[in-house]
Amino acid sequence: MAVPACESTSTGLASVASVSVVPPSSQMVTGETLRLRAELRDQAGNLLGGRSVSWNTSAPSVLTVSQDGTATAVGSGSATVTATSEGVSGSAQVSVRLQASIRLSGADLSFEAMRGGADPSAQQVAITNPGEAQLVNLATSVTYVEGAAGWLVTSLSATQAPSTLTLSPSVAGVSSGTHRARVDVTSPVADNSPQGVTVTFEVVEPPPVIQLSTERVELEAPETSLTPVGAAVSITNGGGGELEGLGADIEYGSGQPTGWLDASLTSAEAPSSLEVAATAGTLAPGAYQARVSVTAPGATNSPQAVTVVFTVVPRNAAPPGQTRHARESASR
Repeated sequence: MAVPACESTSTGLASVASVSVVPPSSQMVTGETLRLRAELRDQAGNLLGGRSVSWNTSAPSVLTVSQDGTATAVGSGSATVTATSEGVSGSAQVSVRLQASIRLSGADLSFEAMRGGADPSAQQVAITNPGEAQLVNLATSVTYVEGAAGWLVTSLSATQAPSTLTLSPSVAGVSSGTHRARVDVTSPVADNSPQGVTVTFEVVEPPPVIQLSTERVELEAPETSLTPVGAAVSITNGGGGELEGLGADIEYGSGQPTGWLDASLTSAEAPSSLEVAATAGTLAPGAYQARVSVTAPGATNSPQAVTVVFTVVPRNAAPPGQTRHARESASR
C-alpha cells in the first residue's frame, strides 16, 4: 500500500515534477534494514505531501523494499531502489556486503595425558571470515560440561579475523577420567555468533611402578651356623593403578655356591615386603653375593633388583664390633 510522502510546503494541487530518494546511496550488510524516504517536488522545487508513493527494487535477491520505504539487505551485490509517484520516479543505489561470519577450522579437539604427568601439546583452531564485512571484537569463553573444571586455557592471536585460537590443557590436579569443555568464539558483528569447539581431555591413570626401600642388603653369620639371618625390603607402588602379581626370583653370582638364600613375599600385591634369609651351613668363610629380582607384569620398571651380600665369618673370629675391644683388653 502506498504511503504519503513528506509534508508539502506548497498549496494547491501542483503536479509532481521530481522524485528524490534519500539517502541517494548506501552501503549495507546482509541482515540490516534501512528506512528510505521519497522527497516529491513540484516544478518550482517545493516539497509536496499527501501523494502516494510506490517502491521497487531492481534486485530482490540482494535487497527487498516494502511499501513504506524500508529496505532489507538479503544478499551480496548491488541494487537500485526506485520510488514512483504520479508517474515520476527517482532512485537510490544500495550496495550490500555479506555480514561477517565466524568460520572455525575444527569443531572437535581431543587431548590425552597421564595423571600427574606432563601437559599435552597445545592445539590450534583457525578463525576465518567467509563474509565481506569485517569480523571484529572476537572473544572466547569456556564452559565445562563434564568432569573437572579449570583445566583449559584459551588465547586468541588477534581479536579480528583472521585469527588463531590456541587451546592449552593442564593436567595438574586433574583426576583420571574423561573431562569435556565447550569453547565459544563470539563476535557482536557475526551473523552466526557464537560458534563452538568441543574439547575432550582424557586423563589416564599412570601404570604401576615397583619401588623398593633399598637395593642392597648385607647379612653376616658365623661359619657352620644353621640359624638363618635375614632382612626385609619394603615394596610399594610408586606409580598409579594396582601393583599386583608380584614375584621374586634368586640369581646367584657366577661360580658361587647356591641354595644359601631364601626369598619370599608377604603379599603378591603392594604394599608388600621382600623377606630374605641367608644360612651359612657348609659355606666356607668369605663373601657371597646373590641378586633377587622383584617382578610385576604391569609395572613399567619390572624387574627391580635387590643385591644381597652374605659374609660368612670364621668361628674363631671376633664378633663384629668387638675386635678393637679384644685388642685393647689384651694390651692391658
